[in-house]
Amino acid sequence: MCVALFAVAGFWKKEKAEYTAERVEKACDSVTSFVAFLIPATLVVTTWVHEKTGTLWYGAFLALSTLWFLVVLVRTMYMRFNFVWRFTDKIKVGQGQSMEIPLWLTTVMVGLTVGLVFLAIPTFVIAFRTPPVKEGSFEAGFRSRCLANRNAHDQSPPDREKSAEKSATGSESCPKQ
Repeated sequence: MCVALFAVAGFWKKEKAEYTAERVEKACDSVTSFVAFLIPATLVVTTWVHEKTGTLWYGAFLALSTLWFLVVLVRTMYMRFNFVWRFTDKIKVGQGQSMEIPLWLTTVMVGLTVGLVFLAIPTFVIAFRTPPVKEGSFEAGFRSRCLANRNAHDQSPPDREKSAEKSATGSESCPKQ
């Protein structure tokens, strides 16, 4: 992030632009509403991950994600309510004037990107993880499907009840095909 901040500051020392205070306020409002959505979404993902896995190592990534979103939110609130309100009409950015705006934009870009990456890591790990196979689950599932199919064909209702009792006790086995 430091490299990005210095690179942006170096570029803006040469160039100069002029923005209206209203435009910068609208940009701050947009970032605020997006981050205000991302922080509760991160907490929902944190709860889901903890229920799904029961492990805590995902918590570090999710805490870092929330931290980055909070950094962006605090910096945006500073820009919106402390910096921009000083200006009435135009804000000149560049050549040593109002360098807080390009630094804020860099903080927003880096903060949102890093926060979303930290949010995505545990989500993708859980999504692409294969569940462990329980021993005997395939055989039990095959046997119950085989018995259900065999008992459902061409039987009268009383015979179905008898065969269901036999399959529950395990006295019948599926024929080999």
